[in-house]
Amino acid sequence: MNQRVNTFLYILMVSLGVFQFFNTGDLMDCFANLGIALVFDPFDKDVPWKNRKLWQKGILLVHVGVVIVLFFVANLPDIYNGISDGWNGR
Repeated sequence: MNQRVNTFLYILMVSLGVFQFFNTGDLMDCFANLGIALVFDPFDKDVPWKNRKLWQKGILLVHVGVVIVLFFVANLPDIYNGISDGWNGR
């Protein structure tokens, strides 16, 4: 795909995720949209990871970190119930 299209789709998916977080408070939808946004690399995808600028690596790594944290926070009640059920022998 064209680099401009990738950048546009990345910004669109990030904006949609942030909108869903602040408007509806649905963390699962926010997590899903932010995760999908990572598919659309906003930077030049022909440049290998080793040769990318430090700030580009930083943005992508922070983005991945936010997605991982949102995954655990959104699933925290299910994780707690699973641990509780396992502990109580259910």
